[in-house]
Amino acid sequence: MGYCHYWARPAELPLGGFRSFAAECRTLRRALGVPVLGLFGGVKIGGSFGYGRPIFREHAIGFNGRPGCEPCVICRVFHKPQQAPDKFGLYWDYVKTAEEPYDELVVAVLVSFKHHFPAAALSSDGGESDWARGIALYERATGRQAPGFGVLTVPPEAHMAVDLIEINRQQG
Repeated sequence: MGYCHYWARPAELPLGGFRSFAAECRTLRRALGVPVLGLFGGVKIGGSFGYGRPIFREHAIGFNGRPGCEPCVICRVFHKPQQAPDKFGLYWDYVKTAEEPYDELVVAVLVSFKHHFPAAALSSDGGESDWARGIALYERATGRQAPGFGVLTVPPEAHMAVDLIEINRQQG
């Protein structure tokens, strides 16, 4: 399938929270930098199809690298009604970035998503070192320290389940 990032989320996200998330995505995009004269430095980011402007609105965000790879699209209301939730009641989605330069923005956006929606879960074909540039972008743009990679990539309920298993094991 290629190099992907995955996220799980509730079916519907609060409007106010999504507005804040979308605004922060715009900030992350600006912090990434725009190539000078369209050629030097920065990362070329376009709309979902790789051209036009990226979308950072109150009901959806969508962007792609240029040239396009696969769009990163997150809607406030989950847009795949045929998909069933996982055992935590979350709906999974993904983006295949093939480790193209726009992957840095994808990672920063996912870290922001986790910040704004703590019930979300993140996963990736990459590891901590693969996420380093995106996490650095997030921290530079927001002034917040990102949680550790292990915290980012596990749903909160899974932490609780692991803790309960460990407590039962110690008691039993």
